[in-house]
Amino acid sequence: MKKICVVGAGIIGLSSAIRIQDRYPKIDITIIADKFSPNTTSDGAGALFEVFAVGDTPLELVQKWAKETWDHLKNVAFSVEADSARVQHVSGYWVTGDPPMTSETSPDEENTSRRLTSEEMQLLFPRAKSGKFFTSYLVDCTSYLPWLMKQYMNKGGKIINKTIQSLDEVHAPWIKHFYVQDIGDEFTYIFPGSKNVVLGATFQKGNWNTKPNHEDRAALFERCCQIHPSLKMATVDYSWVGLRPCRSRVRLELEPPSAHTKCRVIHNYGHGGAGVTLHWGCAQTVVDLLRDLINNTYINSKL
Repeated sequence: MKKICVVGAGIIGLSSAIRIQDRYPKIDITIIADKFSPNTTSDGAGALFEVFAVGDTPLELVQKWAKETWDHLKNVAFSVEADSARVQHVSGYWVTGDPPMTSETSPDEENTSRRLTSEEMQLLFPRAKSGKFFTSYLVDCTSYLPWLMKQYMNKGGKIINKTIQSLDEVHAPWIKHFYVQDIGDEFTYIFPGSKNVVLGATFQKGNWNTKPNHEDRAALFERCCQIHPSLKMATVDYSWVGLRPCRSRVRLELEPPSAHTKCRVIHNYGHGGAGVTLHWGCAQTVVDLLRDLINNTYINSKL
């Protein structure tokens, strides 16, 4: 195990590569990807720390990965690197059409969350039935990914450019809180990014079209304006369409050895809408699997 290749340069690939470097600084590691920031799927993520669309991934694993990522983002947000990495500590609203709403995804939520009153619900979110106001972390991936890449390259990492979701960004500096409304098939959010405000989103299973759709864009913008009417005065910077890597559950495992190849493969993909929320914790599990492989102590198990 003198050389390691990481396929993909999004938030999952980069974080995995960096955590491997930290644990095994003498290993030769290369990232191979067909797209790098700002053209990865991660660059367009809403990137609020909150678990979304992870399928049937076991809750105990989601909580473990989320806790490790939360601690990492907290350290970055309150460090001298916060401006470069663009990790923000922000508060906002999450409402739903399904009462009562509970969440088990934010490790510090018992200290940062409160349920919205009936008066707040009626005034701010008349279509919803329950909600909460809480504090979390918001990551600007267009800055965070280059920040990770800089760390990776400074540690001697190599890259090879090789081939192996819908939202709008608007200029509305008066938006200070995030807003999320989850009602029926509609999932709407407003995130106050470090450069602009991100409006989203669509969730269309099986739709692989990455070109902006006028009807989707208009409907999305109208839903956001219903939540925050002042957005009608905002200037739209651009529209962007990405794909969420959803599957039945996150796949994070060491593939059994094969007679057809000498390479050993650790899979780490399928994070749905929670790549940012789970990336640092999943990267640590990659390091744990690699350690067991190097020490020849790996016991085969699968997700």
